[in-house]
Amino acid sequence: GIGCGKSTVSALLASAHQLSIVDADQIAREIVEPGRRAYTGIVRKFGVGVLQQEKMGEPLDREKLGKIVFSDRGKRSVLNGITHPMIMLEMLRQLLLHRFLRGRKHVVLDAPLLFESGPLRYLCQPIVAVVVPEELQIARTMARDSAEQEEVLKRIQAQMPNDVKAKRSDYVISNQGSLKELRVKVEQVVGELVAGFP
Repeated sequence: GIGCGKSTVSALLASAHQLSIVDADQIAREIVEPGRRAYTGIVRKFGVGVLQQEKMGEPLDREKLGKIVFSDRGKRSVLNGITHPMIMLEMLRQLLLHRFLRGRKHVVLDAPLLFESGPLRYLCQPIVAVVVPEELQIARTMARDSAEQEEVLKRIQAQMPNDVKAKRSDYVISNQGSLKELRVKVEQVVGELVAGFP
């Protein structure tokens, strides 16, 4: 979930272990750039009011769009219907690129909505969840995004609860300590993964 530190864990995996990372959040930002198919679909469904300066060709105003979709499950479903298939397709393309063209043995899919995404989770073995208590998740997200607590709570409530993700995962990294402690936990998990998935 948001504010749990999955991007930090991915960065540690990339830098300390030279693992290839396929980042769903980065892909989600790229597919909604002006001129892209998802951008056009979003403007068609939500209007130019979700664009910066409310003008076609301008980037999405992610804050405005977020307020709309995190307050209305139906509108969030519409947005997900536009973006999720394109995100999954690009993640699959990058996975195949790293595995088969670049010959990478292990590829990390950094996907916050892995379980909600449908078939993507079946490509992932093993699954590692990064979790924190909700109070810490709220505080970190508020600080990172300069967001109000109510807005952060809506975003958290729109995601699968961390305890459910933890139960569905093969490994769980609890990230409520320091970066040094997180690094140690990541090393432990990587050691087990390399032994189990050579």
